[in-house]
Amino acid sequence: MMKEQVFSAFGKINWSLDITGIRADGYHLLDMLMQPVSLCDQLIIRESEELSVEVIGAPALETEDNLVFRAARKLLELSSGKHGAHLTLIKNIPSEAGLGGGSADAACALRTLRDWWELPLNDQALSDIGLSLGADIPFCLKNGAARVRGVGERVTPVNLGGAAPLVIIKPERGLSTPLVYRAFDEGEKAPPSRIPEAIAALQKGDYRALRELLHNALYPPAKGLLPELQELLSLLYKKGALFAAMTGSGSALFGVFGDEKSADYAAQKIREERNGLFTARANTCQEASTPLI
Repeated sequence: MMKEQVFSAFGKINWSLDITGIRADGYHLLDMLMQPVSLCDQLIIRESEELSVEVIGAPALETEDNLVFRAARKLLELSSGKHGAHLTLIKNIPSEAGLGGGSADAACALRTLRDWWELPLNDQALSDIGLSLGADIPFCLKNGAARVRGVGERVTPVNLGGAAPLVIIKPERGLSTPLVYRAFDEGEKAPPSRIPEAIAALQKGDYRALRELLHNALYPPAKGLLPELQELLSLLYKKGALFAAMTGSGSALFGVFGDEKSADYAAQKIREERNGLFTARANTCQEASTPLI
């Protein structure tokens, strides 16, 4: 019988995203408060002599551009290329959304293939490989709420609690991360977040207080590229969100609600009123599952 395993790759939200500087090599220095959410992709691994990847539920990426394939190939390079696997990626997290779907998929592939192929790589080696592929991958490897700094390599776990009810929405158009950062460099700057105070508010479930405490430095430039974001942010507040923000570099936004019933109702009304708008109900997770590393 062919060996097969199924894994979940959990998306994330940015409660906040601050940019604290730019390195000499052009990479932006970040200070972010991030948390996994229950919205997830599925990764199925089957025995195979060759490495291959197929994608279901999203426009198929060219193999060279697929983060799952690139992550798997990195591991092969470190293992003399003597392994294979057929990977099926079932996409539920939209792309160009700031929800970390591609990073979560790559992190899941790194962790599961390391174990599948029984490679002698420690956690730091896996994180270093992840960082070479994307800034969010070290966070996704930890798979728990964290404050993330530097260029994504400094991941400090924090207790934010779990199961905050969310409604996640995304317009049809996505946003290119490099374009948003370029617009940030040329445009207005948001005030810095007050992360220690925000962590305390999240631990108490005081979501309304976050309006004064947290900011996403990429929201102003993203809004300049996609003005619809401002109207969608207002929509979440009109439907009862206690706090709403853009996640990552967009174009997805999320609203946090006081209870499951309010979030369910808001998601239902948005689906009814805004046909074609990606709308998902999800919850935050202190740990999305057993931590990957």
